[in-house]
Amino acid sequence: MSTVNRRDAKSAAKRRAATRRRIRGLGKYIFAYSIIAILVIGTVSAVFIAQVPVSTGDTGIPTVVPTSASGANDTLAVLAKNGDDAINAGRYTEALTFYRAYLGQNPADGDVQCKLGKAYVSDQNPQPDYVAGVDHLQRAVSINPNASYAAEAQTLIQQWGTKAIEGATATAQASSAVTTTTGITNTDEITPSKPLTP
Repeated sequence: MSTVNRRDAKSAAKRRAATRRRIRGLGKYIFAYSIIAILVIGTVSAVFIAQVPVSTGDTGIPTVVPTSASGANDTLAVLAKNGDDAINAGRYTEALTFYRAYLGQNPADGDVQCKLGKAYVSDQNPQPDYVAGVDHLQRAVSINPNASYAAEAQTLIQQWGTKAIEGATATAQASSAVTTTTGITNTDEITPSKPLTP
């Protein structure tokens, strides 16, 4: 009889241990999901808090505009202005950085594409890049071929297009030479499967 009681006690202990494991596992899931819920609620509330009401328009209905959109526009305006100021001061490397940062956030702005292209091909730029310059000028024209900058961009493309092609060809040849050199060095490592006979 004592053997039966021991078996019952062991199986009861196993059931209690299994129940505790299930409760712990359930507790972990509840904890994980509650953290996710808190993060989602925090994100949603941050979005609603970030919105500010704006005065009513012509319709009389108040409109809500997120402050982040105006903040992004302000940032873009500052980047473009800093690029313009750097160009006026003759700091072309700095201007290129500002214009590229602007276009990273708003690549569809043909005016800034044109400014970046002009900065790349400028005679005053100590390190001109005709390939990149002509590329950005072409992007500007393709964005808006009727814009005020389009005629100037077309003129610069015609003026510097030859240098851009020469630069692209030189880059392609250098790349090809590197590939060929790499291929030659790798042949030294190849061991023939058959001995060479004279």
